[in-house]
Amino acid sequence: MISSTYILKSDSCSTYYVGMSSDPIRRLHHHNSDRKGFTLRCRPWRLVWSLEYPTRQQAVALEKKLKSWKSTSRLEMLIQGGITI
Repeated sequence: MISSTYILKSDSCSTYYVGMSSDPIRRLHHHNSDRKGFTLRCRPWRLVWSLEYPTRQQAVALEKKLKSWKSTSRLEMLIQGGITI
């Protein structure tokens, strides 16, 4: 099953959220809904980057790598195409 690693941006909190899903658009709607969790306080979110992989394991591996960066500037460079995966 195809899975995607994605990055959401919250302009209201000036922060990014990295996640993984087989349907990033559905997840975006979920993050912008009234559900509880980290993403609730920084709504609205918008999808700013995603990359599809043929397997869930590959998407999870990239998600972990991006989360390990802990750097907004590196994520911004990736989003703008300044660095590649």
